[in-house]
Amino acid sequence: MLLKDPYLRIKHLLLVPVLIASFFILGGGCDRSTPEPPENLITEDVYIDLVVEMQLIRVWHNTKGDSVNVDSLKQAVFLKYEVSEDQFISSHTFYEQQIKAQKQRLSKAIERLEAELSQLEEQINQAEENTPTPQEMQ
Repeated sequence: MLLKDPYLRIKHLLLVPVLIASFFILGGGCDRSTPEPPENLITEDVYIDLVVEMQLIRVWHNTKGDSVNVDSLKQAVFLKYEVSEDQFISSHTFYEQQIKAQKQRLSKAIERLEAELSQLEEQINQAEENTPTPQEMQ
């Protein structure tokens, strides 16, 4: 599928990996035992914020292909939320074992990504409306 519209391509890049991850998580282990949370568990709200930020970094990497800056961006995000990468990974491992709740968390992340995309599209449209055409500039 070739997406010529840049807005659709951005939306595709934002949502597809999250949807794939959610299907993988939902299809994964059906163990009914309650997992023990890690000592340094990140709150759900911060976890969702981090999932959104990591997805944005992934999309940026897919469009730019710059892995050096990806590592720097991830570290900046972890510093912003005062979370270590290990803490994020252990929290992610814990949260993904709670299938129904993880589906809800991922849905919230997708909603936030869609809202950010909508806001970006709105800003682009406003900029295009305010940009004079070459004929208007003469």
